Amino acid sequence: MADNYLIKGVIFDLDGTLLNTLADLAHSANKMLSEYGHATHKIDLYKKFVGHGIEELVKRALPESHRSYDYIKECTDRFQAIYSTTWNVDSQLYPGIPDLLDSIQQLNLPMAVLTNKPHLLALDCIDEFLSDWQLDPILGQRNGVPVKPDPMGAYEILNRWSLNPGDVVMMGDSGVDMRTAVNTGMIPVGVTWGFRNEDELQNAGALHLLNNPTDLLELFKFSNRNGV
Repeated sequence: MADNYLIKGVIFDLDGTLLNTLADLAHSANKMLSEYGHATHKIDLYKKFVGHGIEELVKRALPESHRSYDYIKECTDRFQAIYSTTWNVDSQLYPGIPDLLDSIQQLNLPMAVLTNKPHLLALDCIDEFLSDWQLDPILGQRNGVPVKPDPMGAYEILNRWSLNPGDVVMMGDSGVDMRTAVNTGMIPVGVTWGFRNEDELQNAGALHLLNNPTDLLELFKFSNRNGV
């Protein structure tokens, strides 16, 4: 099946795919919860909270009895204020990601990031951890643009690249990413080192699962822009 694909571009999710950001997200959310007098959560539980944007993370972290619209917004604002100063304390690239990005870049293929992380924070993460690679565009959560799994952001990238969806891999760690790929017509590739499990990825439409980043290079043929 993999031999039928000639890949011309790769779109990456960010948190849980390229970067392990879980501890910084969890510590920031727990600090916010403590300030508002709520119980905190173990770090691993935040794997279930992330993926749908910051506001949804905060909503899931809050007790069900404290999930009014105004309260969620207030707590989200506070979480963002905390996270904006602590987002790079423990976060780091997953092992094997630099090798994968090096290999794709050597083929002169376009790479992009599509994340539900707020756009400016996504840019900060790229500048801090991923500035050695040509990732363009980088699209985070923006006002007026629906978050994944809505395909709007993915189509924006495809249009900029002038590529068909079927020639592009969407690589991510969650069902949100796989549904984004399915909704857009891209090739859904799930990663097992991130925040969600294999069942979620497969149930959301993943055609392939990667246990190591560089497995992507063995799974597909890649079209070199230089004609090699």
